[in-house]
Amino acid sequence: MLKLALRDTRASALRLLLSVIAVLLGVSFVSGTFSLRNIMSSTFSDIIDTGYQAAAYVTPESGTGSIIMGTSGDLVIPLDLATSIGGFEGVAAAVPDLSGQVILVGADGTAVTGSGGAPSLGFGANPDDPTLVVSEGEAPRNSSEVVLETSTAERAGLSIGDSTRIIANGEIYGVTVTGLATYSASLAGATLVMLDGETAEKVFAPTGTVGLVSVYSPDQFTPDGIKPLSTNAENAFVASVSEQLSGVGGENAADGPSTPSSAGAEKFKVISGSQVREDAVSQTNEMVGFMSTFLLIFAALALFVGAFVIANTFAMTVRQKQREFALLRAVGASPGQVFSVVVVQAAVVGLIGGALGVLGGFGLVQGLRAVFRSFGIDMSGNLILTPPIVALGLVLGVAVAIASAAIAARRAALTPPVEAMRESEAPSLGTSALRGVVGIAMVGVGALVLALSVAAVRSNPDAGVGLPFGIGAGLLLIGALVISPIIAPGFVRVLSAPFLRATRPVGKLASGNIARNPKRTAATSGALTVGMALVAAAAVLAASTTSSMKSLVTTELKADFIVQSATFTISQQAFEQISALDEVGDISRFSGGEVRIPELTASEPDTPTSSASGTDAKTLQIGATEPSTFSTTWTTTVIEGSLDSLARGDALVQKSVAKDNGWSVGDALTLEGAAGTTTARVGAIFDSAALGTPLIISTDLLDKLVPAQGQQINSVMVNAAAGVSTSQLHTALTEVAAPYMVLSVMDANEFTSMLTGQVNQMLAVLYGLLALSLIIAALGIMNTLGLSVVERTREIGLLRAVGLGRGQLSATFIIESVLTALFGTAVGLVVGVGIAAGVPSLLAGTGLNTLSIPWSALLAMLGLAVVVGVVAALWPAWRASRLPVLEAIAAVE
Repeated sequence: MLKLALRDTRASALRLLLSVIAVLLGVSFVSGTFSLRNIMSSTFSDIIDTGYQAAAYVTPESGTGSIIMGTSGDLVIPLDLATSIGGFEGVAAAVPDLSGQVILVGADGTAVTGSGGAPSLGFGANPDDPTLVVSEGEAPRNSSEVVLETSTAERAGLSIGDSTRIIANGEIYGVTVTGLATYSASLAGATLVMLDGETAEKVFAPTGTVGLVSVYSPDQFTPDGIKPLSTNAENAFVASVSEQLSGVGGENAADGPSTPSSAGAEKFKVISGSQVREDAVSQTNEMVGFMSTFLLIFAALALFVGAFVIANTFAMTVRQKQREFALLRAVGASPGQVFSVVVVQAAVVGLIGGALGVLGGFGLVQGLRAVFRSFGIDMSGNLILTPPIVALGLVLGVAVAIASAAIAARRAALTPPVEAMRESEAPSLGTSALRGVVGIAMVGVGALVLALSVAAVRSNPDAGVGLPFGIGAGLLLIGALVISPIIAPGFVRVLSAPFLRATRPVGKLASGNIARNPKRTAATSGALTVGMALVAAAAVLAASTTSSMKSLVTTELKADFIVQSATFTISQQAFEQISALDEVGDISRFSGGEVRIPELTASEPDTPTSSASGTDAKTLQIGATEPSTFSTTWTTTVIEGSLDSLARGDALVQKSVAKDNGWSVGDALTLEGAAGTTTARVGAIFDSAALGTPLIISTDLLDKLVPAQGQQINSVMVNAAAGVSTSQLHTALTEVAAPYMVLSVMDANEFTSMLTGQVNQMLAVLYGLLALSLIIAALGIMNTLGLSVVERTREIGLLRAVGLGRGQLSATFIIESVLTALFGTAVGLVVGVGIAAGVPSLLAGTGLNTLSIPWSALLAMLGLAVVVGVVAALWPAWRASRLPVLEAIAAVE
C-alpha cells in the first residue's frame, strides 16, 4: 500500500501542488519567526556582552536599568564613591556610568534618531575605561569635540573633521567629529556619541550622582582584550569589593552600603557581572518573546487557513477517485489500508511543504535582515537552520497536512466495494439536517454569549467577560463556517442576479455549478471567510480607536497647542524657553518619574502605563503636573474627591489602580524616590484613558522625590496670551522647537492625526500579516477550480460541442470564482464586524468607547474579493478552455 500511495502521489503531483504551497507559506512564517527570534536574541546578547564587561557592578537597589532600552537605575551613586572604589585593593578600574540621551544632527541637518526605536545615546570618554577604543582619530578633549560610533557616522553622513551639532540635556553644542569608535557587537541601529569626560559629567551627572559603577579586576585584562572571570574568581572579587565598600559609608553589603555624600543615605549593592548580563538577557528575551508570540499568532492563522485548502483538495481528490478506492476494497484492501493511502499522500505533502517552508523561512529572514540593514539596523546574529527549527517545520507541516486530510481519508476508507460497479462518480450528497441544526445552534449561542458579555460589562464595567466574549466569538465564527453550505445557494442566487442578466448564458452556468455543490463552495470559501473576518474586525477596531482618540482629545485637551518630542522627552531648557515667550499665556506640563510605593499590591496594576521596574514589583512610573493644569490646559473625569487637592500635596489616582489596591480618598500613601521619601494622601480618583499614568502628583512634590536627571517631561500644553492669535503663538513655538530637531508643535487636530497615524501604522502591519491568509485563500479557490476542471471534463467537452466558445467557458469559471470569493468575503465581513462591534464596550475603560464602522473600507474589501476571484480563476479558466473537445467528451468521470 505504501508503494501505491507514493505512486499515486507522483501521479497527482499537479493536483497537490497548491496544497504543498499552502503548507510552505504557513511553515515559512513559523520557522522564520523562530529564526528571527534567534537572530535578535543573539544580537542583543552580543550588545549586552559588549556593554557589560566588568567583573562587578555597584548599583542602587532598584537595579541597573537596560542597556538595550537606554535606561539606567536610580541616579543616586556619588561620583566620589566611584573614585574611592577605584582605589580599593585588587580593583583595576572603577568607571561611573556617564550616559544619557543625546540628539545628533546629521550632515543633512536633520536629527539622527535611533533606527526602529533604538536609543540615541551619549556617554563620557573616561580614560580609565578599558572598553573605550577609538579606532580612528582622537578621543574628544572638550565640549566642542565628539567621537561617533562607525555605523552612527555612516547614517549621519559624517566623517572625521566634519562639524555638526548635538543636543544634550536640552543644551545645544556645536561640535567637530574628531574620531570614530568601533565595537565588536552590532548596535542594532542605536546612535552612539562619545563626549569628553567633563562635558559628560556636566550633562549626565549634574548633581554629581550616577546610576551604575563598573568595577574591573586586573585578572580580566589579557593580550586579547577584556575577558570574564571564572565563577569562583568573580564571586571572590565581588565579595572583596563588597567588604571594602561596607567601610565607606557604614552599612554592610547585604543591606547596601551608603556614603555620607549620598543624600538620604541611599543604599547600594554589589552584584557580579555575570548576574547583570544574565538579568539583561532575560529582559531582552522577554521583549523578543512577546514579539515572537505576536508573529506566531499569524503563523498559526496561516496554517489554519492552509488547512482549508488541504482539506478541500483531498476531499475533491477522494471524490474523484472513489471508484478506484472501491476497487481496492473489492480486491481485499481493508479500510485501514485505504485510509493509510490517503494519509501517506497527506504526509508527503506535509513533508515536502514543511521542508520547503523551512527553507522559505530562512530566505524570509534573510530578506528581513536586508530590509533592517537598509534602515541602519544590523542584526549581527548568525542565521543558521538549527535542528529544532528544521524539526519543528517538518513535524508541523506533516501534522497539519494529515489532520486536514483525515476526514477525506476516512471517507475513502469507508467507500463500499459496490461503488466499483458505477461508471461515474456517485451523486453528490446534499447538506445534512444535523449540520444545519448544529451550525444554527453555534451561531445562535455565540451571538447570545457576545450579547450577554456586552450587556454585563455595560452594567458593571469591572465584570470579567474577556473569556466568555472570546468563546462567543469563536462559536460565531465556527458556526458560520458550519452553516455556510446551507446559506450558500440562497446567497449565490441573489448575488448572481446581475451576472444572469449581463452575461447570458455563462452567468446561469456559473451559478448552477455553485448551487449544485454547496459543500464545495463553503469549503472553498471557508479560508477566505476566516481571513476576511479578521481583516474586518481589525478595520472596525482601528476605526473605533481613531474615533475614540478624537473624542478623548476633544474632551480632555483644552490647550491651544501641545508640544511633544520624537524621543518622548522634552528638556527642561526647552520648557523654560517656551515659558519665557511673550506669546504664551497658560503653560503646563506632564512629567514622569519612578517611585516606590510600599502600599502598592505586589502584583502590577492593570493600567496601560504602569510597570514594575528593576527588581521591585512595587515601583511605578508616575506622572506629575502643575496644580493649575486642570483649570487651564487639561480636564479629566473625577470619580471622587477634587483635582484642586493637587495643590495641597495630595495624589490623584487612576480609577483602576485605586480599585486594584483598595484605595479611597483620604488614604495615606508613602512615596519613596531616589531623592527622598514623603507621604501623600489620595486627594481624588480620576478616570482617564488619555492620561495613562496610574498616579499624578504636583511637579513640586516630584522634585522632592526624584532628581532632575531622573525626570522626563513628556508633554507641554500652551494657551495663547491675551491679545495673541493662535497663529502668532504657533510661529513662536515653532521657532523655539526648531533647534531641538525632535520637538513637534501640534494643535488638537494635528495631535489627533499623530495619534491616529500610529494606529494606522499598526493597522498596516496587521493587514500585511493578514494578507498571507488571503493569499492562501486565493490559492484555495484556484485549487478548487483547477480540480473541478478534472471533475467536469466531460461536461466541459459537451458544452464546447454545443457551441460554447472558449471565451464564454473562461468567463464561466471567472464568474464562479468571483461568486465564491464574494460569498466567503461577505460571510467573513458580517462575522468580523459582529464580533468587533462588541469590543468597544469591553475596552471602554481604556478609552475605546466609540464604535465606528468603516463602510468604505468594507466595500473596498468586497472589491478586493472580486479581484481575488478573477486572479484565482485565470489559470483554471485557461486550462479548461484548452481541453480538446472530442477527448473531453470521451472522458469517463
